[in-house]
Amino acid sequence: MKVLGLYDGHNTNAALINQGRIERAVEEERFSRFKNHDGRRDELTAPFESVKYCVKDVAGKIDAIALALETPESIQRRSINSYFDSVRDGFEKRLGCDNIRGRNVDGYELFVYPYETQRARIHKINSYLRRSGVDIDHTPIHYVNHHLAHVASVYFTSPFDNALIVTLDGKGDDLCGMVALGNKGKIEIIHEVNYLHSIGHLYSAITVACGFTAVRHEGKITGLAAYSKPDAGLMNKFYELFKIENGKWRSKLNVDNKLGPYPHTMFGENIKLVRCLTENLNREQMSATVQTFTEEMVQKFVKYYVEMCDVHNVLLAGGVFANVKVNQRIQEIDGVNQLYVHPAMSDAGLGVGAALKSYYDTHEYQGYSFDDAFFGPEYDEFEIMKALNAGGLHYSKPDDIEIVIAEMLAQGKLVARFEGRLEYGPRALGNRSILYQTTDKTVNDWLNKHLERTEFMPFAPITLFENRHECYKNCSGSEHSAQFMTITYECTEEMINKSPAVVHIDGTARPQLVSSKNNPNLYRILKHYYQLTGIPSLINTSFNVHEEPIVCSPADAVKSFLHCHFDFMQIGPFLVQPRK
Repeated sequence: MKVLGLYDGHNTNAALINQGRIERAVEEERFSRFKNHDGRRDELTAPFESVKYCVKDVAGKIDAIALALETPESIQRRSINSYFDSVRDGFEKRLGCDNIRGRNVDGYELFVYPYETQRARIHKINSYLRRSGVDIDHTPIHYVNHHLAHVASVYFTSPFDNALIVTLDGKGDDLCGMVALGNKGKIEIIHEVNYLHSIGHLYSAITVACGFTAVRHEGKITGLAAYSKPDAGLMNKFYELFKIENGKWRSKLNVDNKLGPYPHTMFGENIKLVRCLTENLNREQMSATVQTFTEEMVQKFVKYYVEMCDVHNVLLAGGVFANVKVNQRIQEIDGVNQLYVHPAMSDAGLGVGAALKSYYDTHEYQGYSFDDAFFGPEYDEFEIMKALNAGGLHYSKPDDIEIVIAEMLAQGKLVARFEGRLEYGPRALGNRSILYQTTDKTVNDWLNKHLERTEFMPFAPITLFENRHECYKNCSGSEHSAQFMTITYECTEEMINKSPAVVHIDGTARPQLVSSKNNPNLYRILKHYYQLTGIPSLINTSFNVHEEPIVCSPADAVKSFLHCHFDFMQIGPFLVQPRK
């Protein structure tokens, strides 16, 4: 059975599930070159190219379509429930006066709005499915709640049959979180978090207040947080706004400043509130405070359900868990034995999640976890040579390119790497990566400037799987997740001394553990580099022009190579030098 899954919001994406296994999965941004492509925006499109990729040359028909969104009727019911929750929490004045389209709305109109919008949204998706050649008139369409799709994405791809599953994000289908139990292929929802209490919105509002873009630059806040200490005054204000009681998030009124509860329906108002609270702080203080607060609150939330359910395998999905420091804090909870974060933990994983949920609704779960996340397109030698020739580049075809690359890296060369299938999720995992040695502590400054990126962002390492314990502390129990760069660890003294370029100012690193199983050719490069230098790690950063998505095609790679002026590029079997 083949199921096509897709999601049309930010991080628009599509996936093909075949017999319960991920066969293809990719974000629309990789084709459109619009970062975090949002298919609901008028100037962009729904997941058209990603759908075409997923259904191209598929043997046999698509048996079902799974959309990671609720039906108009279901989202209308949720909106009504959110309204009455808001009345109970003191939101009614804002809900009655603020409006999504710039006009006053009363309660009734608020209920109608999501129904009509959802219906139009589904109509737009259907039109793009038809354009992609999908027979939607004879193919059943299943609708999966946003957070249930997050749950399914991580449970049905995890190494664990029995697990606690937690999702948290900004907002999706009127929720910002869900807690579930997975057991023998069945999912039981035990708690839902109304989006009115979204800590993801708080983090995004701080991101904007610091001068960055929401749903794109939250990682910069995580990086900046290490450069300051939390501000006690702001922490106290956050405590006034949020609390967790008996495993439930609650927003509270800030009576003194008469700012009302946070967050509420209008994200713009959230930003105004945060700017008011932080007007005397610099961005490092703001970042450190919201990061510390988020770590503390999310850890407390997860800990409650670990103890209540007495389940010791924890699975995480949703945009909040793109925060690798939060994930580290969850692993540190007493009673958490194994931790797994879905590689595409953001909305980029919703197509996969919706399709898996649809498939396992009618099929027995046999267990499935993947060793690599290379589910995107790949290109043959003819396509690669065409792009190289169009770029006027000189290239050769070494007999053993992995050994040649390792030797160049040992000599201090900066090498871009394009090989095989494209990575799934936000992290470059070696197939669309820039590699460099970890010994130069000044690299964070000069290479970020070279790539036109923010200079305070730390680079991440790839490390030989068998050398993980000599490099990182307390990594047992999350090694599978660390193969996809989803968690930070405290670094050992040996790592700090040998690889200072990838150790952040707080003494942590976000590694990708590389084995001969999860990326055999990258493993050969790293293994030979280790034999030459005695260092089991290399810098791995994404291969792309600044503020563009990770490169997808050979043409993208050539463009980025010519713009960034690397020493060499591996593209398929070819070694490329810059133009003279």
